[in-house]
Amino acid sequence: MYHLIYNYDGSYSLFFVKRLSQIVEKSKYFFTISDYYAI
Repeated sequence: MYHLIYNYDGSYSLFFVKRLSQIVEKSKYFFTISDYYAI
């Protein structure tokens, strides 16, 4: 989960991009729920 913090070589950016995309997907999911329930 925190590999992006400790790996400062090529794997650092790879994990970072992968993690970032997961965060974006989760954000879309939660925003969709918020819109649906009008929170």
